[in-house]
Amino acid sequence: MNDLNEFTYPHFLARQRRERPEGLAVSTPGHQATWRQLAIDVERHGAALQSLGIIAGAKVGILMPNGYEWVVWAYAAASIGAVVVPLNTRFLAAELAYQLATADIEILVLSPIIGDTDFLAIVAAMVPALSEAQPGAWRSETLPRLRHIVTTGTSTTFVGELSAGSLTASPIDPAAIIRVHEAAAKVKPDDPVLIQFTSGSTALPKGAMLSHQSTLRNAHDVAARLHITHADRIFVPGPFFHVGGLTLGMLLGLSTGAPIHTLARFDPAAVLATIAREQITVYSGVDSLFITLYKYPGFRREAIASVTKGWIASSPDIVRMVQTEMGLTGISNVFGISEASPNVTIGDLDEPPALRAATCGRPHPGCEVKIVDPATGETVPAGESGEILYRGYSLMLGYYNNPAATAKAIDVDGWLHTGDRGILRASGHLEYHGRIKDMLRVGGENLAPAEVEEALCRHPKVRQAAVIGLPDERLVEVPAAVVELKEGETCSAEEITAWCAARLAAFKVPRVIAFVEQMPMTGSGKIQKTRMKQEVFGISTSQ
Repeated sequence: MNDLNEFTYPHFLARQRRERPEGLAVSTPGHQATWRQLAIDVERHGAALQSLGIIAGAKVGILMPNGYEWVVWAYAAASIGAVVVPLNTRFLAAELAYQLATADIEILVLSPIIGDTDFLAIVAAMVPALSEAQPGAWRSETLPRLRHIVTTGTSTTFVGELSAGSLTASPIDPAAIIRVHEAAAKVKPDDPVLIQFTSGSTALPKGAMLSHQSTLRNAHDVAARLHITHADRIFVPGPFFHVGGLTLGMLLGLSTGAPIHTLARFDPAAVLATIAREQITVYSGVDSLFITLYKYPGFRREAIASVTKGWIASSPDIVRMVQTEMGLTGISNVFGISEASPNVTIGDLDEPPALRAATCGRPHPGCEVKIVDPATGETVPAGESGEILYRGYSLMLGYYNNPAATAKAIDVDGWLHTGDRGILRASGHLEYHGRIKDMLRVGGENLAPAEVEEALCRHPKVRQAAVIGLPDERLVEVPAAVVELKEGETCSAEEITAWCAARLAAFKVPRVIAFVEQMPMTGSGKIQKTRMKQEVFGISTSQ
């Protein structure tokens, strides 16, 4: 593909509808849709959004598990020039409120209950007028930009909410579909389409603005490296609210015409059954999505023998385990970051498995990677370790409403400073050697320790706290807290855990609590986390 003007979601959706109208586009346990049906549903949902006053640039929040509705609402918003804001279904009230407010979300589409969490009740607590005023007539003091709440299904609980069924079930005026097409024609490749929240080295997540071209072209280039075509069958095990699940899962289908299969939640038995039944050829995700599958008692290599390609974000040892012990020789290691839409480098399927395990591959055409000395900023020779910098078409447009953070992340020459360490071989292949930033990776979730530390320090008995990562067989890494209590106070680990569980998503709650009389400090008075693994938990710093 040579015409970069083609890289918009509505353009690719129209292409797939035209080229393979009866080909399978999306398959979930409750729904299957062809490209023609998907395109029709996207038109109807786009018209529904426009009827509520949603225009180009408006922010549309999506809070629901993987499923057909997630795909339809996302493509509908994108097709009228609106911006999709994926919301993490593992978040609690405070975290959700922060993202709703920070992203200026105007309409929230959500599943009322996800797992054990009543998200509609959480939202209703933020918007008390939802139970009093008609749809569109209520306002929220804490969320002034929010205008509409749309829940999946056909029934409603509050007078001020709308049901997706009522919005899209009635006959659509042909003129409304024409307005959707007119809006789609105005969408440009460099227009923002996603605000992807990504935890940084500070406590508060930032919203990376990603464009149609940065995400869709990224998916297109990943598909080329992995030799994915419309004849493949893609399983997306990770959540769509992660940029990996969206760009390198959902959009892999849109860019190639291959069907995507997914489940509302990751259940190893259901995943294995789906792979075997549908003869899935592409399986990708963070390492925990492979490890959990491998350690499931019912795992058999024969059940996943149809998988011939895919990507994983992990260490070389785990990639080699996936290739040899799971039998997935076509899996390639990757390096990515949300601010890069997200893939920066990936191995080519034609390369030997050993190379695709040891390295994260090479940058895509039109993209550059260099390694610099973190202290001086000078480029280091091939084979020497330093900070990974990235520049290219998939770079974010910036952090939403945060120019200071944008300027800190992207230098004047357009290089994104990733905060990650690696080396660049003479061949151009990247080796990833861990984070320079103080960041944890918990089962595929990015976690800023500062966010957990802030919650811990709000406990009335805690003087100061530090959070570090400990190795975990299933999740690769889990948070552990080192706590120093105020003088004269006593507290149990259970009390600290309960305090965090009431304020943080489950994956952020420390799995281990250790109490110390005094924090190990540097000469400049900063907590010395590098000593904690060994001195507090007895784990070598090399692990």
